[in-house]
Amino acid sequence: MKKITVAITEEMEEALEAERKKRLLSSVPEVARVIIGEYLSSSKKDINKIVAEAVMDYESRKRPK
Repeated sequence: MKKITVAITEEMEEALEAERKKRLLSSVPEVARVIIGEYLSSSKKDINKIVAEAVMDYESRKRPK
């Protein structure tokens, strides 16, 4: 695992602290990791969905009518 340092506003810190309590996590950095992981995971699913739809569209256009 690699460590990085990020500067955030007080408002962001308060929001992360509220999210930490809501999710029952132990620290703000853990909340940030979870949120980033969820975001990246959902982005990957969206990209896969877009590609799958494009393939289906291509296949339907390729078929003779």
